[in-house]
Amino acid sequence: MNSKPKKRGRVVSNRREEILQVAAKLFASRGFEAASIREIGDAAGILSGSLYHHFKSKDEMLHDLLKRFVDKLVPLYESVLAESEDVSETLSNLIAAGLKVSLDHSSELTVIMHERKFLNRNPEFSYVNEVMLEVERIWYGVLQEGVRSGAFRSDLDMNLVLRMIMDLISSTVIWYTPKSRYTQDQIVNNQIKLLFSGLAQ
Repeated sequence: MNSKPKKRGRVVSNRREEILQVAAKLFASRGFEAASIREIGDAAGILSGSLYHHFKSKDEMLHDLLKRFVDKLVPLYESVLAESEDVSETLSNLIAAGLKVSLDHSSELTVIMHERKFLNRNPEFSYVNEVMLEVERIWYGVLQEGVRSGAFRSDLDMNLVLRMIMDLISSTVIWYTPKSRYTQDQIVNNQIKLLFSGLAQ
């Protein structure tokens, strides 16, 4: 008796997820405000009016996409802090975790990077900026601890170092694809070697 309703729920849930993934790609490539409900419907193979059976609005789609992405970040990085034994290992593991979560959610990260003005002028999306600030606080704390312990150089501006690391990770999202000649591990290893050892022989 209960099997049919459960199956129907899964079908509805799967369809909602399919629509979200289509919307994510359009928001990333076209921009959130430029992408229309009709475009999302066409790309998802559904009438635009039928989208409202799954979502109340385009804003709800964006909330669903961004919230579940940013909700992962602080717990992810806090777990790295808890599991790493020294500050150099911690930073290396943060880079590896940051790259993986960024590539796994490349559309969401692209929207956050490109839609900062929209997100900032709409208070209902303030949680995005709050999480990103907390993420920066976690990473910056690791850099500061590295300087205090003597593991990292003290003659560098760690705010700039943090910015450069974040930019290095986020820029990978622009060019990387699953069919890339490089694996995620290769990218992480090269980024870590460059960060800790530089280019000099």
